[in-house]
Amino acid sequence: MADIDLPVFSFKPNWRDPITESLEWLTDVLVSMDGHEQRRGLRITPRRSFEVRFNPIGDARSFFDLWMHRFAENEFLLPLWHDKARLSGAALGGEFRLDFDNTYREFEAGGLALIYRDVFTYQVVEIDAQDDDGLDLVTELLVGWPEGSVVYPLRPAILDDPTGTLDALSTRVGESSLLFLLSRDNPYTAGAEVLTLVDGYPLVSIEPNRANDTAMQYDRLFEDADIPAPPTFDDDH
Repeated sequence: MADIDLPVFSFKPNWRDPITESLEWLTDVLVSMDGHEQRRGLRITPRRSFEVRFNPIGDARSFFDLWMHRFAENEFLLPLWHDKARLSGAALGGEFRLDFDNTYREFEAGGLALIYRDVFTYQVVEIDAQDDDGLDLVTELLVGWPEGSVVYPLRPAILDDPTGTLDALSTRVGESSLLFLLSRDNPYTAGAEVLTLVDGYPLVSIEPNRANDTAMQYDRLFEDADIPAPPTFDDDH
């Protein structure tokens, strides 16, 4: 069941800085004396995080301060700001459908979506089914939304550091950089793979950007051993 009652972090990012997405795996590696390895994955899916900079202004800055005081230590709903879609037609109040280009987006059946106008005006909807042309909803829309309205996928998340900071750039403008951790698993979507398999292993055929240096490192396996001290003899021998 979708967590539709969780609070929404509705503050838009400042795109002056890119949103940094990170995937983090956890693997236990056992190494034998001859260098052979045994690896064991400790997470079913990778941990996914987003680092985002915000510059709330005016009333949004005051609301940001209140929101952080009230909800920062709890789970909440995070819009995936980088996966924005726009309604291709008006969605009327009472309807169960949102129409937009949904190709390769991160909406999922059983999940949530955010219809958004500004930090104070939005609606959270639960997704019943999806296709390439939009979403079918579990419940009807409370109000109508005009063509071009923005829709985002939502994911439950927590803050990596719930204390947070908000710098006052002026009496009206704040600035904060936050790291969000998605608090649910992040399964791999079948059919998205594009790599060629060689002997059952994916082949990375994408060439590196030679604008940056390609760093190489040589690792060797050493064994530390104490050298025994030579025997000693007393004067009688």
